[in-house]
Amino acid sequence: ISELYSDLYTIASIQGTGSLEKKRRVLSNLFNLCGPIEARYLARLVLSEMRIGVGEGAIRDAISAAFDIPIADVERALQVSNDFGFVAEVARDEGLEGVHKIKLKIGRPISSMLAQSSTIEDALSTWKRISVEPKYDGARIQAHYNGDSIRLYSRNMEDVTNPLPEVVEFLQENLSKPAILDGEVVAADSDGNSLPFQEVLRRFRRKHNIEKARKEVRLRPYFFDCIHADGIDLLDSPLSLRREHLDSILKKGSSPLVLTDDSEQIKKMELEFLESGFEGIMLKNPDSLYAPGKRGKNWLKCKPSVDTLDCVITGAEWGKGRRANFLGAFELAVVSSVDDSGIVYKNVGRVGTGITDAELESMTELLRPYIENQTGKMVTLTPRIVLEVGYEEIQRSSNYSSGYALRFPRVVAVRGDKKSSEADTLKKIEQLFKS
Repeated sequence: ISELYSDLYTIASIQGTGSLEKKRRVLSNLFNLCGPIEARYLARLVLSEMRIGVGEGAIRDAISAAFDIPIADVERALQVSNDFGFVAEVARDEGLEGVHKIKLKIGRPISSMLAQSSTIEDALSTWKRISVEPKYDGARIQAHYNGDSIRLYSRNMEDVTNPLPEVVEFLQENLSKPAILDGEVVAADSDGNSLPFQEVLRRFRRKHNIEKARKEVRLRPYFFDCIHADGIDLLDSPLSLRREHLDSILKKGSSPLVLTDDSEQIKKMELEFLESGFEGIMLKNPDSLYAPGKRGKNWLKCKPSVDTLDCVITGAEWGKGRRANFLGAFELAVVSSVDDSGIVYKNVGRVGTGITDAELESMTELLRPYIENQTGKMVTLTPRIVLEVGYEEIQRSSNYSSGYALRFPRVVAVRGDKKSSEADTLKKIEQLFKS
């Protein structure tokens, strides 16, 4: 076990020119030492997809039962730490008192609070006042500043500090106090024209020639929340107070915000934001607390009526002619159920339109590590990559395991910021079909 750990640590540490080939050699040597069962679990370990039937909820409940800690307290500790091992050790060694001491820590990312789709009318019928902000066509980012250095994290809590030097520089110039900020990064070309969401994600994944990429795709951050400021945790503070903290410590870069109860003003702002190139508007409850990883009714997103769903790719087909070396005709699935044994996906169709040759090439490289098996030209994939898919309508269909099919689906974007578990659900498909 210690040798395996050492080799995996070596793989994670290898950087620079030729690093990919060096990593492959170390991993190949490891597989050569494995028997069939060992190789299976080594592959799952490397892909971060153990799939042994134990979900996060089961681990949380196990910590609670093993050390006699209420589930709600374990859940809270996990929200602010995102470290099951750490929470289990504290629960074992220090009990409930120790678990209560687990707080936010600068440099340790947490899950982002999420929004659900809705309408202006729904928001006004629920809240007396609404915080209105633009909805960006960008990628979520969490900024951590300890008073000395800045670290940046993606929505999936991956460290993206190195690929985004201009965001680091922006915060060094404008952030005055240690803090954890929540926001988005948007992209523009060298002429200042807005670029789609995918361009931001390409910058996130960039490891080499960063200065060249920086000139081609310029990034600008907008921050809309502050969850820690100068030693004060703000998760349990209302949004209105969190925004006050944000504006007091960030000289530039706060997302525009208007507090109103006027539906006509909100609709006017929506049109202005759309004309300025934004995706739509965000409507937030000014009294809401920050709920890490939760998608609830306190944050609502409103976009023009283009129907889209976030679907997981579970299969594909090798192309023909000039596309023979590219995967296409992607099989789409949504989340059917989630329990301690894992996630069950149900298919809702296939998509092959809305993708250029260059994008197919990129998609093929993205999907290649997740190929499970192949029969002829048909490929089965580990559910990992999420697509935002546009469609005309939802129909009943016996051709797919969900019982539904998307009519005229087309790829809108690769959602590299989303985990497969965050794809849309069969329940949502059913609700959309009935409506």
